Amino acid sequence: QNELDKYRSVIRPATQQAQKQSASTLQGEPRTKRQAISAEPTAFDIQDLSHVTLPFYPKSPQSFHNIRGRILLVFL
Repeated sequence: QNELDKYRSVIRPATQQAQKQSASTLQGEPRTKRQAISAEPTAFDIQDLSHVTLPFYPKSPQSFHNIRGRILLVFL
Protein backbone atom coordinates (compact mmCIF):
# COMPACT_ATOMS: atom_id res chain seq x y z
CA GLN A 1 0.00 0.00 0.00
CA ASN A 2 2.88 2.34 0.81
CA GLU A 3 4.38 1.82 -2.65
CA LEU A 4 1.03 2.53 -4.30
CA ASP A 5 0.65 5.73 -2.30
CA LYS A 6 4.09 6.87 -3.46
CA TYR A 7 3.20 6.07 -7.07
CA ARG A 8 -0.11 7.90 -6.89
CA SER A 9 1.49 10.96 -5.30
CA VAL A 10 3.81 11.28 -8.29
CA ILE A 11 1.46 10.30 -11.12
CA ARG A 12 -1.58 12.39 -10.20
CA PRO A 13 0.23 15.76 -10.07
CA ALA A 14 2.11 14.97 -13.28
CA THR A 15 -1.10 13.96 -15.04
CA GLN A 16 -2.93 17.07 -13.87
CA GLN A 17 -0.06 19.28 -15.01
CA ALA A 18 -0.01 17.63 -18.45
CA GLN A 19 -3.77 18.08 -18.78
CA LYS A 20 -3.51 21.79 -17.92
CA GLN A 21 -0.72 22.30 -20.46
CA SER A 22 -2.57 20.50 -23.25
CA ALA A 23 -5.75 22.45 -22.50
CA SER A 24 -3.90 25.76 -22.63
CA THR A 25 -2.18 24.96 -25.93
CA LEU A 26 -5.37 23.78 -27.61
CA GLN A 27 -7.24 26.96 -26.64
CA GLY A 28 -10.63 25.32 -26.85
CA GLU A 29 -10.08 23.63 -30.22
CA PRO A 30 -11.25 20.02 -30.35
CA ARG A 31 -8.53 17.43 -30.75
CA THR A 32 -8.41 15.59 -34.03
CA LYS A 33 -7.66 11.90 -34.12
CA ARG A 34 -4.11 11.16 -35.18
CA GLN A 35 -3.32 9.18 -38.25
CA ALA A 36 -1.32 5.97 -37.88
CA ILE A 37 2.44 6.41 -38.11
CA SER A 38 4.68 3.68 -39.45
CA ALA A 39 8.40 3.59 -40.10
CA GLU A 40 7.96 0.82 -42.64
CA PRO A 41 7.95 1.78 -46.31
CA THR A 42 4.51 1.59 -47.87
CA ALA A 43 5.80 0.50 -51.28
CA PHE A 44 8.90 -1.67 -51.05
CA ASP A 45 10.82 -2.49 -54.24
CA ILE A 46 13.97 -4.56 -53.84
CA GLN A 47 15.39 -3.21 -57.11
CA ASP A 48 15.49 0.30 -55.63
CA LEU A 49 17.85 -0.97 -52.94
CA SER A 50 20.07 -3.09 -55.20
CA HIS A 51 22.34 -0.14 -56.10
CA VAL A 52 22.66 1.23 -52.55
CA THR A 53 26.05 0.78 -50.90
CA LEU A 54 26.33 1.24 -47.16
CA PRO A 55 29.39 2.96 -45.69
CA PHE A 56 32.01 0.76 -44.04
CA TYR A 57 34.07 1.98 -41.11
CA PRO A 58 36.94 -0.32 -40.18
CA LYS A 59 37.26 -1.20 -36.49
CA SER A 60 40.06 -2.67 -34.45
CA PRO A 61 39.39 -6.13 -32.99
CA GLN A 62 39.13 -4.58 -29.52
CA SER A 63 36.53 -2.04 -30.70
CA PHE A 64 34.61 -4.76 -32.52
CA HIS A 65 34.39 -6.95 -29.40
CA ASN A 66 33.46 -3.95 -27.24
CA ILE A 67 30.62 -2.94 -29.60
CA ARG A 68 29.43 -6.54 -29.93
CA GLY A 69 29.39 -6.96 -26.14
CA ARG A 70 27.35 -3.79 -25.65
CA ILE A 71 24.84 -4.85 -28.28
CA LEU A 72 24.47 -8.25 -26.65
CA LEU A 73 23.84 -6.58 -23.29
CA VAL A 74 21.03 -4.50 -24.77
CA PHE A 75 19.30 -7.17 -26.83
CA LEU A 76 19.73 -10.27 -24.67
